[in-house]
Amino acid sequence: MKDLDALLKAVAEGLEAMAEGIHSIAKKVGDLAKGQAPKKPAKAKPAAKKKAVAPSGKKTKKTKAVGTKAQTAPDKVLEVIKGSNNGVDNQTIIRETGLNQKQVSSALLRLKKYGKIKSVKRGVHTAI
Repeated sequence: MKDLDALLKAVAEGLEAMAEGIHSIAKKVGDLAKGQAPKKPAKAKPAAKKKAVAPSGKKTKKTKAVGTKAQTAPDKVLEVIKGSNNGVDNQTIIRETGLNQKQVSSALLRLKKYGKIKSVKRGVHTAI
């Protein structure tokens, strides 16, 4: 009997919570029907970032390295291909660049599209 009472109490609380949600939705729909914009809850602003401070107590500026650019997969693949006189196969490219098969295939397709390489035979590529 206690289990049934607990179950009924839980169901009643759930229905009350649903009723509050439905009431809130009905109020928003009513406001929209009257032409009033629904009130949005205020968003919390993110905390401001602290600036880096040098050991001397002065504020420091973060600087980026000038002239350094990350090498793309096609750049890496082209570099390996240009380093070979007789052409390079896919497995050698994978081994020397550290890229996976999908990355190498995509890079080779892009390089062929741009006219930078050609396939000597299936799976062997050379620079143009």
